[in-house]
Amino acid sequence: MKKDLAQLNFIEDILNLIDTAWSTNTKSSKLMLNFSADLSPEDQVNLLNDLKKKQAIQDFKKQTDYFDLFSPSHDILLREYDRLKPRYQEVKLPNKPAGLKGQVVSYDDKEIAVKVGNFGVLLPASKNEQFFCRAMFKYPASQPVDWTIVYQEITGLEPSFDNKKQMQRNKRTVQDTMYRVNNRIKEDLDINDNLFVWDEKTVKRLY
Repeated sequence: MKKDLAQLNFIEDILNLIDTAWSTNTKSSKLMLNFSADLSPEDQVNLLNDLKKKQAIQDFKKQTDYFDLFSPSHDILLREYDRLKPRYQEVKLPNKPAGLKGQVVSYDDKEIAVKVGNFGVLLPASKNEQFFCRAMFKYPASQPVDWTIVYQEITGLEPSFDNKKQMQRNKRTVQDTMYRVNNRIKEDLDINDNLFVWDEKTVKRLY
């Protein structure tokens, strides 16, 4: 379980590097990935070799305290991330809800957890998911929130309106983060309900 979580975080770190490169309009063909404190050097190399075989990255090179990653594929990495099924530690509280309908849903930024009734699901600290929820829970359920507001909370940057291609990448950063939050909640609670939906150019919290 712990190793699965560390591998998932490792892939998520690569996805966040790509998102950051896109957000700042810099090249993502070569990225610098710091060593993981939760995986042994051998496990990190094995995981990168596995990602290379799956064409999620073209190649990698081990440096003193980081890896150079060459031509990572955001789409393949995201599919691999989803395949591994997030298994973040849950806040073990009684009466696991059968769904989101009828539940009180809130967000605790100190615990970095989405609370559904008396059950909570932890999010990774200082990652896109935390910043996404921090932005969305400032607004009541059912209120559409412009994607640019969420993007600024996630990245601390203004979206690019002058470059259409870059703007689509900025928007995708928000969309991908929303999907990851939805998937984590559904898998941790073993439910089918989405907490967030994409509606035109906005994000909406349903509960």
